[in-house]
Amino acid sequence: MECTHWKLKGSAGEPIHGSTHQPEAAPNGVILIGHGFKGYKDYGMFPWLANQLAEHGLLVHRFNYSHSGMLAQDGPFERPDLFELDTWNRQVEDLTVLTREFHIEELPLTILGHSRGGVACLLAAGRGVVQVDRVISLSAPATCNPLTSEMQETLLSEGFLESPSSRTSQLLRIGKCFLQEQLDDLSDQLIITRGELQTIQQKLILSTSKTQVLEDEAAQITDARPELKSVKKELVEVKEELTREEQESQVSQEKYDSLATALADQNRKVAIRNTERIKNLKDTTSAASITAAAVPLLSIATLIQYTRNEIKNYCNDVEDIIALENKAFGEIKSIIGNIMERFEAQCR
Repeated sequence: MECTHWKLKGSAGEPIHGSTHQPEAAPNGVILIGHGFKGYKDYGMFPWLANQLAEHGLLVHRFNYSHSGMLAQDGPFERPDLFELDTWNRQVEDLTVLTREFHIEELPLTILGHSRGGVACLLAAGRGVVQVDRVISLSAPATCNPLTSEMQETLLSEGFLESPSSRTSQLLRIGKCFLQEQLDDLSDQLIITRGELQTIQQKLILSTSKTQVLEDEAAQITDARPELKSVKKELVEVKEELTREEQESQVSQEKYDSLATALADQNRKVAIRNTERIKNLKDTTSAASITAAAVPLLSIATLIQYTRNEIKNYCNDVEDIIALENKAFGEIKSIIGNIMERFEAQCR
């Protein structure tokens, strides 16, 4: 059975070391195995359990929490400084990272935790920060804070509690943050609860006020019943008047559209005639220039000046049409396409 090792960034960027057991066939599910207090992924039953689950078709990932103090090796706690900073929230953050990393679409995902690891799994699932199909908690304590009152006082005053490891004979420390985090969470929960109670009270006050307002409005409606008939009649008359005005407006719009179409057609015909005349006049001017040697000079100059004035007049007529349509319609309706191209070429 294949077993591979890996490392991911967990809470506060510290590494999560893990091992994956791959089943022989395609997996029928995914399961994450988390250790307990002072435990680690290679401790005791965890390798055996991972193999058993893989033989039943599960893709198994066993891991060391990022602040467990254990790295990839099976030996002493290599990072006791991280062990001292471990909290419930850090373990929940690790589980959030792991479930996102190892989730496989259409395969059920299970998180399994032993002892303190079981509590972390329950917290993560209960807070809704992980999307899992099953949670398995083995020998988990019934509370997040197993410390006595005396131990809590010492932890808050001294900043740590000493906790020896029987496995490695190391003297580890439980940091103040383990307890302080829970106390802060309790304060936050009290604030949230107090806020929710105030919201409920405001809703009750608002509900009472609305009830009174509705009762007052009901009484006013009862008193106003005779007047309602008169108002209803006036509304009917107004509606009929609006209908008539709408019909008249529709007729006016149809008349406007008809006149606009007729004017555009007329303008188009004028523009076509004018552009044709301009072309003919220009052709005449060119012919007159060619035969200048055979005609007296004064007559040629007079003809050319007359022709230019006529061209200018025809161009001005088309310009007036353009200005009129822009003012009346907000756009040019008649002088478009080839007509506009001819006008541009001959007059501008």
